[in-house]
This record gives sequence, structure tokens and C-alpha cells, in this order.
Amino acid sequence: MNKNKQIALITGASRGIGAEIAIQLAKKNIHTIITARSMSRLIKTEKSIIDNGGTCTLVELDMKDLNGLDNLGLEIYNRWGKLDILIANAAVLGTLGPIHHQSNDEFLEVMMVNSISNHRLIRSCDALLKKGYNPKACFLTSTVAIEARPFWGAYAVSKASLEHMIKIWSAENKHNNLSISIINPGKTSILLNTFPTILASLAPPLWMLQSRLWTFFCISLVFYFFLLVISPWLFFIGWILKSWYVGNCQIDILRLFYRMHNYRLSLSFCARTEKEAQEIAREFDDKVDFYYSYLEPVILED
Repeated sequence: MNKNKQIALITGASRGIGAEIAIQLAKKNIHTIITARSMSRLIKTEKSIIDNGGTCTLVELDMKDLNGLDNLGLEIYNRWGKLDILIANAAVLGTLGPIHHQSNDEFLEVMMVNSISNHRLIRSCDALLKKGYNPKACFLTSTVAIEARPFWGAYAVSKASLEHMIKIWSAENKHNNLSISIINPGKTSILLNTFPTILASLAPPLWMLQSRLWTFFCISLVFYFFLLVISPWLFFIGWILKSWYVGNCQIDILRLFYRMHNYRLSLSFCARTEKEAQEIAREFDDKVDFYYSYLEPVILED
């Protein structure tokens, strides 16, 4: 491997946002180190990365394994000697309900995975990141970290703890080139199934059911029912035409559904110019809503 190639570590990369981030980084010729508890799910992410011409290293790792996190940093140092990008995505939700109903074991597990393990990750990767090229560390959080919502219990506490820890770490590194960010991706419960699939072309209702597009699913059932009542041949023709349309427009359909229900995936990033920021944003989605703000140059204190 080219020693100048950038190295990125993504935790919780077996599916969802973590997997998609790994795939997008691999497309940019960045070697990704992807971790998760399940090796079988990591293999699916690996296939997507390889299909897109990227390279990756798989690590089966439970975030509660603190010694494993220490060993991960050591292994990265032995193989590559640096780390350019850290994406801390791994998290568990726990049970939602009255906080006094949550068991002590579950509360400790959520705190361990979402907060304490990230402290161990920082310890393990701090020196590696400072050896990287233009290093970046990003930690995913949630709105409940700053809003005291009832029934979110340990998850909210763990994310609030994580945010405060990252802000402290960021303040400690304000005089070097390590960029440390906290990102809130917003509602993500149905944003995890946005990849084109053959199921949409073969059986649109099943695809809508799988993607949890409940409104469109109900409309489709009514549409098929009326066609079948009128004529079986009309039903057959309608099925073919709708399959062709949904198969070719499934991403636009998903985008429309998310906008109707106010689902958003928000990303914050820095660039040298507005044009560069626009180009990066359009790589994620050519119809993305782009908001630009200018930051004054940082003045370092003596």
C-alpha cells in the first residue's frame, strides 16, 4: 500500500451511516479500517467498498472491549504509523422508557459504548491522528444530548457526556492542526435503506414495505386493487409500468418521502472556499440543501 495513502477508522461501520461513510471515503481512495461487533455484517460493507474500487481492513470489535480498543491503536501504529481520519459512529440505544425502569446493567452498557469507549478511543488514537495529514476526528451525537427529553434515559445521558468530553478534547487541541467535530445527523431511523435495490423493480409494494414508506405503500395497494377489479390485464400492465417507474426513480421517491415527513441528514464540514464546499456537498447529493457560512481565520494566542 502507498505510504502516502490516507487512513480512516470508522467504528460501527457494519450498516447505516457508518457503512455509507466508509464507502464514500473509500471512493476517494482512502483506506478504511471498519469495526463492528458482527464480522458477517462487516463483510457486506467490505463488498460494497471493493465494488467501488476501494480498500479496507475489517476489525471485529465490541466497543465494550476497552483492551481491544487499546490494541487497535497499537495495531494501526504498527501497520501504518498514523491515522488521518477518525469517525466515531458506534452507539447503542438501550431501552426507551422511564429512567427509573432502566436496569443498572443496561445503563452501564449504554454509557460504556456511547461515552466511555470513546474516551479509550481518544487515548488510543490521539498520537496517531497528530501524525496524520490534515487529521480530522468526527463524533456522531443526537439532539437528546442537549434537550432533556423524557424516556431517553441512558442514551441521552451518554450523548451529553460524549459531547462535553469532545469539547474538552477539542479545546486542548486548538493550537494544532487536528480538526475535531461533533455531528448530529438528525432523524436516521429510515435513512439507512437508501441504496438502489432490484426489489423496487420486481415488486414495488414489497420494496415500499421494506423501506417503511407507509404512505406510498397504502396508495399502491389501493391503486393495484382498483386495476384488478377493472381487469386482470390492466392490473398486469399497471404492475409492469409501476415496476419500471419505481425501479428507475426509487432514490427520488425516497427523497420525496423523507421531505414529506421532515427527515433530514445534516452534515457539517469545512472547506477553503465556497466553491470547494459546494462541490463536496454535491458529491453526497446533487439536490442537497446547501448553507454556507464564513469563519474568520483562527488567531493563535502566544
